[in-house]
Amino acid sequence: MSSYKIGFKNKKIFLESYKLLKKNGCKKIEPYFNDADEYDNKGKCYRFAAEMIQRIDRSHGLAMNRGRYVHMFYSLFYQSWRDGEIKRGVIKGLGNYKYQTTNGSMNNVVKGKVIIFE
Repeated sequence: MSSYKIGFKNKKIFLESYKLLKKNGCKKIEPYFNDADEYDNKGKCYRFAAEMIQRIDRSHGLAMNRGRYVHMFYSLFYQSWRDGEIKRGVIKGLGNYKYQTTNGSMNNVVKGKVIIFE
């Protein structure tokens, strides 16, 4: 896990994170979520380091991941993720997310379910 720049504060957090990764089928962790294909990422796990740009609701938001917008779903977490806050962790691809910008254009971004973050 240390090679993915994900730190664990203690053994209990490490074991809980390991169980979550295993439960979600993360046998292999791909390098970067921002490089994921919008149409070919379902079920794959990626590492990420992202800044929350706009929360959509309590468990969804648009984040900036290495220069690319991504949709993050993180409802299983005991933590919140405020606008402007940066988190690192592992995310599982869920395909794509389409949204309309304020100027009326449609954007298509990768979508994922956060498995663990710090």
